Amino acid sequence: MPNHPVSNRYYPEYVSTPNSPITDFRGNPATGTVSGADGFEAATLGGRAWYQALSAEWFLTSHDKHSPSAQYLTLFGDPTANNHDTRVSWTCSSSPSGKVWSR
Repeated sequence: MPNHPVSNRYYPEYVSTPNSPITDFRGNPATGTVSGADGFEAATLGGRAWYQALSAEWFLTSHDKHSPSAQYLTLFGDPTANNHDTRVSWTCSSSPSGKVWSR
């Protein structure tokens, strides 16, 4: 799936004021607005193959979430701040009777 960035996001809690100075990732006073730094990419692949009494199954999934709102000690509005997760699962089995049982 392609990345679909949101053009603008506004976070009122990240507006810099004299009593509460906040800076963005460039070191400028934060305006609370982020441009083009939010998005999500994902991909999944899975399958199954068998031959006589042998069977194999696999699953691969990956996602990359771009997060501009300064969570996890990142800087507000940083377009490189992201959370990435990849998981893999696979199993192989053999059944003398030719029947494959799985849960």
